Amino acid sequence: AVLAQRLVRRLCDACKTQAPLTPRDLEQLRNAPPNLVGRPLWTAHGCPACLDGYRGRLGLFELMILDEALAERIRSGQTNLPDLRDQAVKQGMKTLLEDGLEKALDGVTSLDEVLHTVGRFERTPFSAG
Repeated sequence: AVLAQRLVRRLCDACKTQAPLTPRDLEQLRNAPPNLVGRPLWTAHGCPACLDGYRGRLGLFELMILDEALAERIRSGQTNLPDLRDQAVKQGMKTLLEDGLEKALDGVTSLDEVLHTVGRFERTPFSAG
């Protein structure tokens, strides 16, 4: 298996607020998995408990389990990293970006924090959930 992880800032529970998706958010999410789009996001504000809207950190994770087909592709040198990643996604791997978006939609972190740390939804296909 191959594990990737990133740390993002956790929204402060005392001052985070729910916000509707903006046109900018919709543009950034244009290639996101459909089951994750359409829910409101959360934003950081800042309060005496946190000052900047964030308090603590949490991990985003991506775990690629190598099955025999992926292992053979690696051993034979017949593929490049994007091809391996695409194949793993097709087999159900949740990407760092998907994990981050789920946590942003759950109000644990913000979309801006996820995109700043991980990147944008630029490639498809994504796993179904």
